[in-house]
Amino acid sequence: MSGDHEMSIGQYALILLGLLILTGMTVLLAFIPLEPFGLTVAMLVASIKGALVLMFFMHMKGGDRMNWMIIGTGMFLLAILIGLTIADAFTREWYGGI
Repeated sequence: MSGDHEMSIGQYALILLGLLILTGMTVLLAFIPLEPFGLTVAMLVASIKGALVLMFFMHMKGGDRMNWMIIGTGMFLLAILIGLTIADAFTREWYGGI
C-alpha cells in the first residue's frame, strides 16, 4: 500500500466516535420494539460498523483490486447468509412474521 492514503489521528478518532455511536444505537435498539424489523435494523447497523472497520482500520480504502475482489466475494456470501437468516426469522411463528 502506498503512503498516499495516510490518515491522521483526528480522522481515526472520528471513525472511532462513529463506531461508538453506532454501538450505542445497537444497545438502544435492543430496548425498542421494532417488530418485525428489529433483526433487519440490527443487521443493517452491524453491517455499517463492519464496513467502517474494513475501510479505515483494515486500510481497504485505497487498496488494490485483488483485495477488493476477495473482500467483495466474502461480502456477497455474507449477504446471502444474512438474507437467509432474516428470511428464516420472518417465517417463524414465534417471531410474528410479516
